[in-house]
Amino acid sequence: MLKKRAQIRSHDHFIKHACGRLAVPQAAGSVIVGSSINIPKLGWTMEEGTISEWLVADGAAVAEGEPLYILESDKVENEIAAPATGVLRQRAAAGEAYPVGTEIGTIE
Repeated sequence: MLKKRAQIRSHDHFIKHACGRLAVPQAAGSVIVGSSINIPKLGWTMEEGTISEWLVADGAAVAEGEPLYILESDKVENEIAAPATGVLRQRAAAGEAYPVGTEIGTIE
C-alpha cells in the first residue's frame, strides 16, 4: 500500500491565514525563549509516530512553516512544518518511534 504525504502546518499558520495577521501582545522588553517540537497526534487512534528523516540539520537556521521532518504513522507520512523561526535543536533520532506528545526538538 502506498502512503500519502501531506504537509502539516502549525496552528498559528491557520490563524494567520483565516484571520489576517496574528497579533500576540507581549510585555515591553520580553523575549520569546524557543518553541517546543512535539510528536503531533494526527488521528484519533494514533499513539506514536516515527521520525522517518530530519529535513533540516541540527543547529541549522529554520523559518516558520518550513518542513522540518517527515513523520510516519501507521497510515501516512507527513511533512511537519516548523512552528517558529530560529535555530533547530534536535533531541530525537531519525528512524525511532516516539509516543504522541514527546518533545523531539526545540527551535531557539
